[in-house]
Amino acid sequence: MYRPGNELHNAGLAASRAGRPWAVVAAVWLSATAGLAQPVPTQPTIDPIDTIPIVPTQPAVRPAEPAKTIEEALAYTDEERTALEDVRDGNELLDGAALSILLRRAAMLPADRDIRKDADRPSPRNLWRRPADYRGRLITVEGACSGGMDMSDLVAPTTYHVGPVYAVVLTEQSTGESRPILVVMSDQPPEIPERSDVSVAGLFYKVVRLPEEGGGGKTAEYAVVVARGLYRPGSGARINIPKPFLVLGTLVVVLLMVFIFVWRRARAGPRRTLEYKPLRFEDAAEGAPDRPAEAQQTGDVDEDLIQQVEDFKERKRHPAGDE
Repeated sequence: MYRPGNELHNAGLAASRAGRPWAVVAAVWLSATAGLAQPVPTQPTIDPIDTIPIVPTQPAVRPAEPAKTIEEALAYTDEERTALEDVRDGNELLDGAALSILLRRAAMLPADRDIRKDADRPSPRNLWRRPADYRGRLITVEGACSGGMDMSDLVAPTTYHVGPVYAVVLTEQSTGESRPILVVMSDQPPEIPERSDVSVAGLFYKVVRLPEEGGGGKTAEYAVVVARGLYRPGSGARINIPKPFLVLGTLVVVLLMVFIFVWRRARAGPRRTLEYKPLRFEDAAEGAPDRPAEAQQTGDVDEDLIQQVEDFKERKRHPAGDE
């Protein structure tokens, strides 16, 4: 290891060999005192400003308080509209500024009422055909629950949303094509049995291509909806009948009921309508002889009235002009 003074020691040996003793003494003294001449290490001076911790400058998270109306909750700023317009469909990019914006806006939807009645109900096929037309709009979708997941590690925090992110996969069945819908939300969804019908009102995000579970490398296009929560969770596992079959079955039942009603009416025949005809005193008198004696004697009858009727009939048989 290098030590200061080694060169001086070597120089003294060389001077001794050359016959210069004074040089030897000087070299030995300098060699002995060389270590003392080394600078003593001192503690580095700490600037007081260096003791202040440096906090990275990050904008504060924007509040997401529930709004009173849907219009207030969906009042996008120009910056947010630009981010939504930059979204591209059909790729594998799920996370982005637009997703955080919709998570914040979904959290601002009114929480004191069912918002499904105020949401659009687009044809499910149009979500895949024209996704840009529905981006950021409040829509209602329905499907059978196929499972859930925690996506908190996949979504980076932004100034629009910081916190957990969950997702539930639904299978859309109204078209009979069984297309997947990914419902993203900031609140943890409840435990939902498999194949249970679920209705969701949320903000449409995009169509993203994600790998299928157990699909062997295959991918599928998911319609992504950012929601506040779920509605109408099923009470248990059951067979879900596709809506076209439900409509067809309902139509058959209605036609059968109409047929039974018409058949019973035809079998009963036309209704007999009762026509009111006032009874005159003369008609009652002329029809009296044709009635059975029992019918004429039923009940209490005034004798004077009977006599008047007999006199009237007698006058009818023998008018005064015939005498």
